Amino acid sequence: MWTGQWIWSAGTALGGPTRSQPYGSLDRARFDQRVLFRRVFEVADVPGDAWLRISADARYLLYVNGSEVGAGPVRHGPRRLEYDVYDVRALLVPGRNVVAVLGRFYGHPVPWWEPSPPSFTMGGGGLVAELRTGDRVIGTDETWRCSPGIAWQAAEPPSMLLTQLPEFLDARLLDPRWTQPDFDDSGWEDARVLAEHSIVGPQGATHPPTEPWGALAPRPIPHLTGDLRTATTIHHHIPHEPVAGGNGRGDVWRELSAVLGRRVGAGDRVSGGDGDRVLVVADFGMVVAGRLELEVDGPAGAVVVGALLEVPTVAALDSAPVFRYVTRGHDDRYISGDPIGGRYAVLLLDHPTVVRSVRLRESHRPRRAVQPFTSSDERLDEIYRVGLRTVDLTAHDAYVDCPTREQRAWTGDAVVHQSVDLVANQDWSLARWN
Repeated sequence: MWTGQWIWSAGTALGGPTRSQPYGSLDRARFDQRVLFRRVFEVADVPGDAWLRISADARYLLYVNGSEVGAGPVRHGPRRLEYDVYDVRALLVPGRNVVAVLGRFYGHPVPWWEPSPPSFTMGGGGLVAELRTGDRVIGTDETWRCSPGIAWQAAEPPSMLLTQLPEFLDARLLDPRWTQPDFDDSGWEDARVLAEHSIVGPQGATHPPTEPWGALAPRPIPHLTGDLRTATTIHHHIPHEPVAGGNGRGDVWRELSAVLGRRVGAGDRVSGGDGDRVLVVADFGMVVAGRLELEVDGPAGAVVVGALLEVPTVAALDSAPVFRYVTRGHDDRYISGDPIGGRYAVLLLDHPTVVRSVRLRESHRPRRAVQPFTSSDERLDEIYRVGLRTVDLTAHDAYVDCPTREQRAWTGDAVVHQSVDLVANQDWSLARWN
């Protein structure tokens, strides 16, 4: 049984019942919304154990005392939902502690999430979590504080196949200390408890199980993991005509396209249009997949636009999720909210902004290796290693088509991935789950 209740901000993405959807409908005007949540608590001494379980409709990023713990839930169908469990004892300290969560409701279908059919008050965004320390349980309820994620601009999928959403983040509107225990959240609102009001089942239930997901199931596969990859950064300085106005994906795409469409060469910085822009091409040396991390130094209000591409060309840009990051002038660290893939991080910066590091934290299913294939032919051995790396890149919380563009779990493609895992991986949990 859950102690935690379903919570969200005052405005979920649900609309009222209609003639065609009498149980409620989704409000497109509230799609792709983010909500920040916090719960402060005191502990006299660090407990002997501390376990936190959590799920969300549609996505969560979990922090404890400023440290990122994990993201989820795993991809699922519209009428089922899984929860994750984390051991957070090592992150707790005597005195004041905080659990912080960035919740997100996409609204639009993305490769790893499908909208659930609304059930009056459920199905338009929600978070449920509880921290157990000995006999004490701290669950999501109205004592949690929340604030709309106004630093992010809502986005839409670019096309039917490219359904990963662009990310537009203005860091000036996001205090980097919001996940810390000493952050002042007195100006935030109380979280809203969501109560089920369905035709069948328990009326007014606020704890799982509720419609439309039923009983939440435990995560069926290990947490995704991977190496931290660091790119070699090459600076190119070229002039281009700026794109005036707008903050959408098309503007970012046109800016990058204008640069990539030219022959790019290394050289001194030159002026162009409304000021100097710097093109940075960061090469990871291989295709990588996970969450991109940038550390930049620049004045407040400087703009960084970019994408992670298989090759630094306009054609590759056409099928890549793009992002725009506006600097706050201090503590500027951009981490992509969703996993992306590619080899080259292509960034366009306002001068004098400087990129200090370009890294990517890979996220794929861990592989418990068997005795590797070896032969008298070094090329065959290399083909075997390349094959394992390829499957690692395309084994997330399902076997996906590719790590860079669609990230969809096409069933036919999964046959190949799954076959490799069945012979080269001692852990068959993803093979069963897929």
